[in-house]
Amino acid sequence: MNVEELLLEVELARRRRDRLGWEALANDSRVATSDLFEAAVDVCRRRANDADDEVDAWSALVILHMRESNDVLDIALAALDADDARRRETGADMLREWGGRSDPGVADRIVTQLEQRLELERDDGTFERVVSALAWQDHPRLCGILFALREHASSFVRYSGAAHLASACPSGKPLPRDVVTALVGLLDDDCADIRHSIASDIASDPLVFAEHADALRPALMQRAEQDDDKQVADTARLALRAIAERRATL
Repeated sequence: MNVEELLLEVELARRRRDRLGWEALANDSRVATSDLFEAAVDVCRRRANDADDEVDAWSALVILHMRESNDVLDIALAALDADDARRRETGADMLREWGGRSDPGVADRIVTQLEQRLELERDDGTFERVVSALAWQDHPRLCGILFALREHASSFVRYSGAAHLASACPSGKPLPRDVVTALVGLLDDDCADIRHSIASDIASDPLVFAEHADALRPALMQRAEQDDDKQVADTARLALRAIAERRATL
């Protein structure tokens, strides 16, 4: 099966939302992992050149994730150093889906190479993909990496960091003071999606945030009373109620 034939099979499975079709391709020994990667890169390139193209790379990526073999990881990591930005972008997309399921040694390898790519990357779209891939990893250094991106010029990069900053901190311990300060600042971000993300995190996990209520409450009240985005205002009210109820049980 050549790459063009593979692209057709992948697209047909995507249109049918055919998980069994994806699994069949993932388990088909005649389908080389390298060809699946090329199919994902090809669609990534089409997506970059035509924002209206309905075809996306995720079906090919889903098949690669189902394969879960060492050669998938090796190809993804090697792609981060490719000359072509779309290949680097596809490699980052692949690594995003490895987040949280790797043993510590593999996780360290992934985070180390993604962090190196973060320092080297000059393509804005690929940089955003690398940040997104990092945000889904489970690693002790992750909180510091995301914290450093809290004031990045790109709202997508800030969003990727904001959405995972609290969860990236060590579990079972109070959030670091500088992280709480960063979250308060992000509640005042120009991007409504970021403000909503922070308020939603607080509302859905008040156990983590209740002991920081004194620092978070003024910013949440401002969002609840003054935010021009109704979804943000409503979620801020839910967050205020959630941490108040949780605080009462401490």
